[in-house]
Amino acid sequence: MTTALSQLIIQKDAIAYNLRQLQNHLPQKPLIIGVVKADGYGTGALSLVKTLKELGMTYFSVATISEAVALRKGGIQDPILTFYCGPHQAKIAVEHQLNVAVSNLSEIEALEAASTPSKTKVHLHINTGMSRLGCSLKEALPLAQKIASSPSLELEGLMSHYSSIDEPEQDTFSLLQTTRFMKAIDAIREAGIDFKYTHISNSAGAVRLPNSIFNAVRVGLQLLGVPQVDSKLDYKPALTFQSQLVQVHTLGMGEPVSYNRHYRAPRDGTRIGVVPVGYYDGIKREFRDRGQVQVAGKKAKICGTICMDFLMIDITDLPAIKEGDPVTFFGFDESGKWVDAVEFAKEGQTIAHELFSGIGPRVERRWI
Repeated sequence: MTTALSQLIIQKDAIAYNLRQLQNHLPQKPLIIGVVKADGYGTGALSLVKTLKELGMTYFSVATISEAVALRKGGIQDPILTFYCGPHQAKIAVEHQLNVAVSNLSEIEALEAASTPSKTKVHLHINTGMSRLGCSLKEALPLAQKIASSPSLELEGLMSHYSSIDEPEQDTFSLLQTTRFMKAIDAIREAGIDFKYTHISNSAGAVRLPNSIFNAVRVGLQLLGVPQVDSKLDYKPALTFQSQLVQVHTLGMGEPVSYNRHYRAPRDGTRIGVVPVGYYDGIKREFRDRGQVQVAGKKAKICGTICMDFLMIDITDLPAIKEGDPVTFFGFDESGKWVDAVEFAKEGQTIAHELFSGIGPRVERRWI
């Protein structure tokens, strides 16, 4: 029996359905790299990897060395591509046989110095317009030549990252990024350098511009059923975030609710329900007085400042609601009605990516 008051429920069958939809959508049948960074977008990276392995996925990626090492310690031996590895982390990456994205000479030389007789596989990250990680277009060929000439490194792939692929009005720039990436690929191949994979698309790129896919694609949130802009793909939402009412108060008109008294009861007999979810659990303070949750199939407004451990909702118009009744933030409520995570995130002036990855550790993860 669980002691947790709140749960994030993850449905494996929905993940399987979403993966099949993506596979059927991509004409080139590229390698699908499962992105499980940020603890599997809040689901639990190790559990997510094990689920994806059951579905036939064989290659994964994370953002940091610590995330990759945690998967290795959890028994995952499949290829793991780490998006960033500082020079001081090179030895750890080599020891755990990680594949590493590199952006500059210092990262390459650090991996060379740390490498064993077994070659370390690297992906040269090329900046085509994101200006986050990656080398410049001018640096790409010299760095590729450095990797290719190294006895301890293998250039497994070239990669880049779209900056605005989820915004159709910026497709001109996305196509420019594609063109830049293709030119870099061609220049490196013309120099006689071989590599296995090329990838630039994330979930949104895979869905929106399937003909711009190279021979690999990095997919994360789409597997969890988060719709992508301008997509006709069918999805099944895989996540449900539920809690419960732990107390109910009846207030007179004008009585304050929560810190700083930002919210006051609008009338006599206002019923306030207390939910044991706060900003530590992933419902940030931006949801104050604007977010809505689902209770008994109906909407109830969040009222007052979000606390670290609790938030309050107005249930005045739901007279039958009592302590212990379930509260749904997104996903499927107890009656099977779906609450859209994307729309809920917008109420808190955020996106589903931040919402999912911010769900705190005391929310129980339950895989079904």
